[in-house]
Amino acid sequence: MMYFLGVVKESPAVTAPAPAPSVELGKQRLKEYAPDQYGQVADLDSPRVGEREGDTTYTWEYVEQKTPGSVKVRTVTIALKPDGSFSGLSMGK
Repeated sequence: MMYFLGVVKESPAVTAPAPAPSVELGKQRLKEYAPDQYGQVADLDSPRVGEREGDTTYTWEYVEQKTPGSVKVRTVTIALKPDGSFSGLSMGK
């Protein structure tokens, strides 16, 4: 058994940082903010994940048909703040 002598001070509450946004949340935001591109994305479950100015970015490729028989591969990027809220949308060329 241990005994402590003296004054016990309460330590301030320790709070964990908010969890980083996930691919699932990125997909939800993509569907919300770029529904046309969402339906054209080749692989929704495997975006390129990066970071820009403290935000998490998710970049997907999709195929855009320019003319019959002519397509172009483009990108769409969703940026989410650390708390998971929407930060930005970028359409690649």
